[in-house]
This record gives sequence, structure tokens and C-alpha cells, in this order.
Amino acid sequence: MRVFHDIDLVEQLGSGMQRILQYYDNKAFSFSDNFMRVSFYFDKEQKLGDKLGDKKEELTYTRQRILELMEIDARISITQIAEKLGYSSTAIEKNIDYLKQNGYLIRHGSTKTGYWQVLSFQ
Repeated sequence: MRVFHDIDLVEQLGSGMQRILQYYDNKAFSFSDNFMRVSFYFDKEQKLGDKLGDKKEELTYTRQRILELMEIDARISITQIAEKLGYSSTAIEKNIDYLKQNGYLIRHGSTKTGYWQVLSFQ
């Protein structure tokens, strides 16, 4: 759990396993007598795209990653997203504007105290 905490996949120790299990099935875990190995695998279609149904073709990889980060941490800042994805804050803001205008995302509250709501599509 310390590793997940250090790379910001969990907010506090013990809270991340449920989030990980939302995206990865039991194939990601292997156990032996002395340790547990977790292998994060990726395919071309992201798990979030599956949740978004028909709209997944409209989303770029970057926009999908932004939504994934917001699902993990609804209070994540634009600066934090930019750092994690390796883009400028301006580029992230433009992508967020697209996501809000196209019904993928809502911002509640102010910049400092607000949070993101990622919308699901059937």
C-alpha cells in the first residue's frame, strides 16, 4: 500500500485497493508464499471508454486520462493533472473545457474548495 500512496494512487493507506479493482481484474494479481505481485496492463481501449459508451470514440487518450484522474480524486487541481500527464496547464484547461461543453464533466464549487463530477453515459 505504501507504493500506491507514494505514487498518488490512494489518498490514505488502505483506500486504494477498491479503486484499483474497478479498473483491473484478478489477472493483475499473482501470489506466492512470500509476496504479492501486481501487474498493471494496458490495452488500446481504456476502461473509462467502456463506461462512456458511444461517446468513447470522441475522446482522445489525454481526455480519457483527465477523466480517470478526476474519478480517482474529485478534488484534483488542473496543475496536478498537468504534472501527472506532462502537459501545460493551458493544454489541460482546453481539454477540460471540451469535456465540460460535451457533457462529460461538471465542476461544482470554487477552484479552491470545489470538486469535479465525471458523468457516466449508458
